[in-house]
Amino acid sequence: MGQLRTGIKDGIISVLDEGDAGAQVYEATLTQTSTAAPVATVLFNSIPTTMTWARSNTGIYTVTAGAAAFTANKTQVFLGGVAVDANVYSAITSTTVITVTTKNGGSAEDEVLSQTAIRIVIFP
Repeated sequence: MGQLRTGIKDGIISVLDEGDAGAQVYEATLTQTSTAAPVATVLFNSIPTTMTWARSNTGIYTVTAGAAAFTANKTQVFLGGVAVDANVYSAITSTTVITVTTKNGGSAEDEVLSQTAIRIVIFP
């Protein structure tokens, strides 16, 4: 483990392990209501491109990078903290898109993301 760097935004502590050998990191909390796209509160972002969130369908959301960033076999996505009995999944769809899916009782459902943590790490 390398040197840790912390940051605080809106009372949330973000930690980056600088021993990740130059990894680029995006950390945010996501909240989604009704049929709107998720709103990301970005806590930390060292990925040198914009990240745009959209809603594709019920319970299906995408984050699109402004440039190819999500390198195959070098990108990891971590998610956590959803509504009770709900599940959240991610898939790296392409070098510019990550898809996030929310389900409740096995069915796709909106309004599951409520200050849900997401961390995307891209290793060199």
